[in-house]
Amino acid sequence: MRITADGAVTLANAGHLPPYLNGQPLEVEGALPLGVIEDAGFTVSHFQLQENDRLVLASDGIVEAMDEQGQLFGFTRVQELLEARLSASELAATAQSFGQQDDISVIAVTRAASLVPA
Repeated sequence: MRITADGAVTLANAGHLPPYLNGQPLEVEGALPLGVIEDAGFTVSHFQLQENDRLVLASDGIVEAMDEQGQLFGFTRVQELLEARLSASELAATAQSFGQQDDISVIAVTRAASLVPA
């Protein structure tokens, strides 16, 4: 992912979960994980972050965290927590305490207002 100073985002997907923009999952085309097959292609998405937009990327270990009864943490729970504005560390800790089976990584980026000199 590349985010420029004006908020333009270029996102290459190589088997990752879609990111969440302001608590809502973005529509991105799926792709095979990088390195699974030789010369596999990957998709590239472009979108714009506005001031105060919050973009969250999470590894599949978040949605695939499983409790003792075999229930997945799931996409719905992730979306509800992100809509409640949990921080990246709070989301990771919640999934980990639910039942960690895989890696858990969360990155959150908020586009701040840019100051323009007078």
